Amino acid sequence: MEGPRALRRDEVDSLAELVDTVFGGGRSGSMFRWFPQYFGEENVENHFVFVDGGRVVSHFGMMPHWTSIAGCRVRVACVGAVGTYEAYRGRGLATRLMDAACEKAIADGVDFLLISGGRGLYLRAGAAVVGCDHTGAVSRESADRLRSDSLLVDKLTEQDLPACKAAHEARPAHFVRDLEEWAGLYCARTAQCRDVRFSAVREKGCFRGYLVVSDTDHEGVGRLVEFAGESNAIARALGSLMERARWHGLELRLQTGDRDLKSRLEKTGAEFRPTAHTGTLLLLRFTPLMQRLRPDFRAQLGADRADRLSFDQRGDLLVLADDLQTVAVDRAQAAQAVFGRPEAPAPFSPDGALAAVFPIPTLCYGMSYV
Repeated sequence: MEGPRALRRDEVDSLAELVDTVFGGGRSGSMFRWFPQYFGEENVENHFVFVDGGRVVSHFGMMPHWTSIAGCRVRVACVGAVGTYEAYRGRGLATRLMDAACEKAIADGVDFLLISGGRGLYLRAGAAVVGCDHTGAVSRESADRLRSDSLLVDKLTEQDLPACKAAHEARPAHFVRDLEEWAGLYCARTAQCRDVRFSAVREKGCFRGYLVVSDTDHEGVGRLVEFAGESNAIARALGSLMERARWHGLELRLQTGDRDLKSRLEKTGAEFRPTAHTGTLLLLRFTPLMQRLRPDFRAQLGADRADRLSFDQRGDLLVLADDLQTVAVDRAQAAQAVFGRPEAPAPFSPDGALAAVFPIPTLCYGMSYV
């Protein structure tokens, strides 16, 4: 058996057969259809495999992205479709593949992995459930209370993509996408294993935001997969969106930066509950990540106070310190301290600088899910 090693281009069809069997119910071509960029030729080197007799039998894949968190550029890799044929399970293949992938990610400057799962494979490596987002549902009745005749929800065109890109980049935590990637997502029209529809929100001919939606398994209920734009316009557009789709309800996830939209929707009767990021997060380069985030710390605290924050790794412990305390935690606890977790107390003194800068916003997969 060969591996762990990177996938070769002549093995792509064999990988497709594996992931279709494990995740696609054996439907040929289903996974490559749902995730064309992830399984695309330009990302081949980030798929790690074991191969037996010319057949891919185990897979661990990732897709690197630049992201922006609180205005700071952070390197992230999204992990998904990790699987092994049943006959080859229990041999530790996935663990060895993950180790090889993490080694490459670190060499490539990836700060953390976003993993669309929470199995023991990831938790044993130090991945953790993190994030302080909110999920909920908006009824058609609630959304109609905000409707405005001056707003138009119509088909989004390729000419709107630069405006979509600009709106997306205004979000406090987002994936950085160039126009070529936007065009690829627009042409694929798939996200989170579903077909999606793109809509533009316009007011008096001016672009105010975009909405990407999909059906759900619940009849008459849709899901807002991704959105960006003016919160007031987005809130007022949801009623028209549901009317066009003939939905009586809409599921959505809000990030910490969506406080204004959340407040507007709650005033109409919508209810939201605290929730973590989908899947788990594995810190890879703790100290470099903290250095990437220094500009945000300085903006919040001032340069002198922010520069007195210190971050280090001592053996298996990650250390965070300010003028009042030093906190030494394991990798999973550090991830939860940095990114937060619903209803979990932070390990920081409430009067210290660490409590002032953490948690930082978490990313929302949206169309970048794998």
